[in-house]
Formats: sequence, C-alpha cells, structure tokens
Amino acid sequence: MMEPIMERANQAWVSSNLGSAPYGVYTDRPLMNQPTIFARQPLEILTRPGEFIRYMEWFKKTPECVSLISSLVTDVLADGYYFEGSKSGRESAEKFMTANNGLAQLEGGLYDMFILGQAFWYKRRPSDEKMKEMRTAYMKSRKFRNYEFVTRLLEHLDKNDESAGNKLFQAVPATTMNVTPSDRFATGLLYTQRVGAYVSAFGEEEIIHLKDMNLNGELWGTSRFRSIMAEVTLLGILKDYYGHELDNYGVPPGMFSLPDEQPDSPNVQNINRLLLEGQKPENKNRVWVLSGNVAYTPFERLKDMEFKNLADFLTRVIAMLWQVPPSRWGGVGGKGGKETPLSNQGYYRNISHLQTKLEATLNSQLFQPYFHADIRFNRTHREDEVRVAQAEKLKTDLVEQRLKIGLWKFKTALKYLNITEEDAGTYNKDAVLQKSKFNQVPGGNKTLEPTAKVEADKNKAPASRSAASDVRAGKK
Repeated sequence: MMEPIMERANQAWVSSNLGSAPYGVYTDRPLMNQPTIFARQPLEILTRPGEFIRYMEWFKKTPECVSLISSLVTDVLADGYYFEGSKSGRESAEKFMTANNGLAQLEGGLYDMFILGQAFWYKRRPSDEKMKEMRTAYMKSRKFRNYEFVTRLLEHLDKNDESAGNKLFQAVPATTMNVTPSDRFATGLLYTQRVGAYVSAFGEEEIIHLKDMNLNGELWGTSRFRSIMAEVTLLGILKDYYGHELDNYGVPPGMFSLPDEQPDSPNVQNINRLLLEGQKPENKNRVWVLSGNVAYTPFERLKDMEFKNLADFLTRVIAMLWQVPPSRWGGVGGKGGKETPLSNQGYYRNISHLQTKLEATLNSQLFQPYFHADIRFNRTHREDEVRVAQAEKLKTDLVEQRLKIGLWKFKTALKYLNITEEDAGTYNKDAVLQKSKFNQVPGGNKTLEPTAKVEADKNKAPASRSAASDVRAGKK
C-alpha cells in the first residue's frame, strides 16, 4: 500500500518541479556540468578559468615546458598533411590553407591546447546563398545582360572571394576567449573575445573549439598545467636559489658573530665594509684580516648533486605529464641511460592519437562542410601498423593451414579473420591445397590430398632403419 503512495508522491513532485528554476527536474537531455552559470546576458557572464594567464606566464618562463610542448607540436605537424576527396575539393582546401598560412594557425592553436587545455580557431566563409545574393546584387546594380560575360564575371568573383579573404581560418588566443552557454544543457554556445576594452562576438558555427582533456562534462577542457604547478614552482625556486648565490658572486650564506662587540662598534662596521668590498669581482681572491673575538657559522646549503637530482626528477615529472620520452628533450633514459623502444613507440602512438583527434575536429567543422574534403596528417612512425600487418599475416597463414587439413570451414575462417561474407572472395579449395610445395610424394610431382600424404609419410622407412628391423616388423 505504501509503494503506490510513494510513487504518486514522487510523480507529483516531478510534475510540479519540471523545468522550474532554480531546482528543476529535466527529462529530455543531460545537463551541462556548470551549475553556477545560466546565460541570460551572455556578454556579462565570464566562464573562462581565471588561472589561464598564470599558466601562460609560467610556460614562457620555464624552458623545460617550452621544450616538451614544442616537441609535441612539432611531431604532430612536422610531417605535413594532404587532402582526400574530389580533385576540386582537394585543390580548394589546399588553396584555402595556403592563403591563410594554415600550418602557422594550427601551430598557434596547438600550443594553446597543450598549455591551457583548449584551442580556438575562427573560420569564416559566406554561405552559397549569401554568395549568390552578393553576385545577384552586383549584377543588378550594373544591369548586365550578356550571358557569357556574366558567367566569366561570376567565375572571377568566386576566385576573388577566396583571395580577398572571404574564407578565413585563424587561431584565436584562448586567454582572450570566453564560452557562454545558451541554457542549462549548453544547447547553443556563444563565443566572445575580449582584448582590453574591445569585444568580438562569434556564433557557434564560426568557432572551432578543440579540448585537450574533455573531463567532467564542463564547458572548458582541462589544462594539464594545473596538475604540475607545484613541480613548475619548485623548479623555479631551485633556479632562483642558485641564481641568487651567483648574484652574490658565489659567496656561500653564513653568519659572523662578535659576542664581545656592540652593534655600532668599529669592528662590526669594519666587517660590514669588508663584506661589501668582498662582493666585488676584483676582490674575490683577496686575503682579509680581522681582529677580535670573531666567529663565522656557514649556513646549510643544497649540495650540487642534490640540486641536480631534484631538478632531473621534476623535469621527468613534467615530461611524464605530456608522455614525452627522454630522447625528445635531452634527458637520460632508464637503467644504464638507455632509451627503451617501447617508450618511443608509446610516444608516437600518442602523437598519432593527437593527429587523429585534430583531423576529426577539422574535418567535421571545416573541411567537409566547406570543401567536401578531408585533411590527413602524414605519419612517418608506423611501428603499430607494422605489428598489425605482421599479426594479420600470421593469422592468414594459420587459416590457410587449417583449411588445408580440413579443420575449419570457410565461414569459420572468415569469422576468425573478421571478414564479412559480403566482402569475402570465392573460396578455391584446390588452390589452397596446391599452394604448398610440401605436399608432394618423394620422387614424384603428383600433389596428394592431406590424408594421402600422411599415409605416404607412415609407409616411408627412415633412412637409419635396417632390413632386419623390417623383417621383425613384418613378423609382428
């Protein structure tokens, strides 16, 4: 009796609160994981993480991070790219990338993605309807009637549209961008860029937003820099530690104590003067003479080896974040300083994944809608593909042997090789059996069935067997 009452109560609560604010219950789609934002006035609501500027400044001051991220960007783009599709689509896409210096635009966006967790590119291309409207208005304003002339002029206008920049591709700094959702589901997004007192607003169809780590259903991608701020800060402190010592011309820290003197005594003033004089480079090897009851206590300082080990450890942690092996940043490998092949293979697998991710984003939002073509990045490191081909070769040889001796049916072989019946060719049993040169009777050229070959092998006497053993075997 209690269960129906609770069900009706729950249903009544859901019905009364469906879609109401601020505590609404929705049933049509998942919510955006940004509960504090509901954009009724998009230009006045800022969702950009406040630490972006801090991350960018730390990156600029940390050569280890610059080296690691530069390696990633270089390896993603260094081998170049090509386009797939129709000839006209490929040519238009290549012309578009050349006119907009596309490689530099991709490079700028990738730096933002690795540092801040997201990359933004602005794309602009008037729709076909808009271009037709522009051409029609141009024709009417000049009252052209000659068909051939109008056709040539339209072709000229199309070429000028691309060369004049009507089609544009440009990286937008992520530190200046803001993303504002239209509702709690992020059904629509508005992108705004603020530089000083100037603001530019873009529609969702004008901006390509690529996230490095798409976590927790948030508007913004997660920046990996956030997880290594402690390591980057400590690395900077280590450099400052030794830098300040060098600023003092290598004088180690310590303390002079004069227990029998007052702070304003001549001996104290004399020591202060000598310390100031000793900081000058020309006085480094001078001999100083002090009188009175003077004691010097050196402070503990970080040893050179401890500094080196700690700096190497911090650099490895930073490199591990982006999965960059020591060979790419000048570090030392594992045991004995040797680099393991698996670390390089894993790194280039990561590079291949990043290239695939970038390809999918650019093709779905830029090249397919605009040019009906697909961009593909060249991959020169294909260890995984070689291993896959070798594994497929072994599987194919196994299938051939099992078909040959009759252990498998043809459908079983197709299933093992993951080939559909629609894609399979015609199975020629005779060709499979005749392919091997080992199924032949000694002294002849006749190819036998597998069973006949087995019987022939049984009847063949070993070369080491004597005639007496044959007689004994016959008696048995």
